[in-house]
Amino acid sequence: MTEFIIGISGASGIAYGVRLLEILHETDIRTHLIITEGAEEVIRAETDLEPGDIEALADHVYSEKDMSAPIASGSYRTAGMIIAPCSMKTLGQIASGISDNLLVRAADVCLKEERKLILMTRETPLSLIHLENMVRVKKAGASVLPASPGFYGRPQTIDDLLDIMAGRALDLAGIENDVFRRWERCRQCRMQTIQIADDADCRQCRLQTIQIADDADCRQYRLQTMQIADDADCRQCRLQTMQMHLPKYLY
Repeated sequence: MTEFIIGISGASGIAYGVRLLEILHETDIRTHLIITEGAEEVIRAETDLEPGDIEALADHVYSEKDMSAPIASGSYRTAGMIIAPCSMKTLGQIASGISDNLLVRAADVCLKEERKLILMTRETPLSLIHLENMVRVKKAGASVLPASPGFYGRPQTIDDLLDIMAGRALDLAGIENDVFRRWERCRQCRMQTIQIADDADCRQCRLQTIQIADDADCRQYRLQTMQIADDADCRQCRLQTMQMHLPKYLY
């Protein structure tokens, strides 16, 4: 069974770590959780939760002072670790190899054993020291994932933003997930667009990018089209299609 470590440090953005635990709680992956003392203070400041509420989402929970925990040793095998959020203090300790608590020791183990280590850093603006520490951990084998969600999926709620970052972290960890909308191509003009439900327009060709099962194929280019009376003709086969502006290579 796959085992993974989740660390929550004392940076703002506790909800990122909570969302990761909620997602993993619904899988067969066994989770090991470390919440630092600083994180416990932030939990109470940013949420209506108590640390115990978050700990209930994990299979194993450790104090940051428990240096005898199994995950403190490289001989205990896990698939890796995500620290979300990762404070600049924690980042600096990992970059310097200062393993004075279990959170940083577990991260150090992941680096030395060449396992996945994803640091969801949460700070802005960044000083030169912060940037240099990011470079150092990257060179050591970690993935630096700033808590900076994309907006091409048109997020509507804070939960959508949390899902984007949780999904990206899981991607880096090699854990399959479908918690956020991904980028893909428009079927009609082959320009990049996002995977959205029925009524979304491709911004390039202005053609609705709905997932069609029962509409007609353009026999010339096997292009999924809709037979709509008041729209333009396909220039090649005269099949009624939606009015579109296709790249020249499709004509």
